[in-house]
Amino acid sequence: MAARRISSEHGAAFAEREAIARRRAAIAIRPLLAGGDVPGPVRALLEQGWLDVLVQIQMNTHSTIMPWDTAVRVPQDLIWSVRPKATAEEKHELIERIPELIRVLRDGLVRIGSDPKWLETRLGELQRLHVLALRNVRHGADSRARNLSGGDVEEIVIDVPRKF
Repeated sequence: MAARRISSEHGAAFAEREAIARRRAAIAIRPLLAGGDVPGPVRALLEQGWLDVLVQIQMNTHSTIMPWDTAVRVPQDLIWSVRPKATAEEKHELIERIPELIRVLRDGLVRIGSDPKWLETRLGELQRLHVLALRNVRHGADSRARNLSGGDVEEIVIDVPRKF
């Protein structure tokens, strides 16, 4: 009987810690999504994936995923990365930053057990958004941007090591 009570108390404490971690993670992400100009694939990566990365980091003070400060910068960097780039300097900066951004996203999402197929689909959509950003096209601004599965968007090859 005492063992069940202790187990129940432990479960309640864990649930409370998880709820607090989820609130903190949401506080880090939701304001960035409030503007409404965040493309659906980026929103999905953040709400259906990165939120859980932040929760896990909050839950485990000795997290091996990555430091909290790094993890909370990812949503900002991700949203910046899909905004249209008008100047050569902006385009160069995006091309320079994409590999590390993708590596951090992939590593964090793999470590929390994200479905590999879901992750590859989201990263493919992200790649198409990066092409549009380099073309200085806002997502949804023309039919090519709306149809992310369209075949007329060329592929940009950036070497990002995979750790599975």
